[in-house]
Amino acid sequence: MSIRIGNSDAYISNEDLTDGLMILVGVVIGLAIICGIIHAIIRNSDNGKPLNSCNVKILEKISSQGKIAWYVVEKENGVRLRLRTFHANTLFISEGDAGTITYRGKTITSFARERR
Repeated sequence: MSIRIGNSDAYISNEDLTDGLMILVGVVIGLAIICGIIHAIIRNSDNGKPLNSCNVKILEKISSQGKIAWYVVEKENGVRLRLRTFHANTLFISEGDAGTITYRGKTITSFARERR
């Protein structure tokens, strides 16, 4: 089957459409693999850093996309940190919460709320 465009002799054959579709699928799969590798590198970048624990107050939830969420926290001494979690769907933190946070690099590993 051929598709004619206008009155010219130019046409697109089934083979051209199939080749173009295969190239598009290959590009999409390649981009998905690259994104997966970048995500794994970012996620594992903090594994070699020391584990810290301190009392904090959650000032703001900056953004959340899927399982990743970013927070601004303030330590007892007034120092503010920007931390992330890769478990936003299981680690429930709200603005105004106070408690003990454990983090490695920029990644929150756990949060225990203070009982009021």
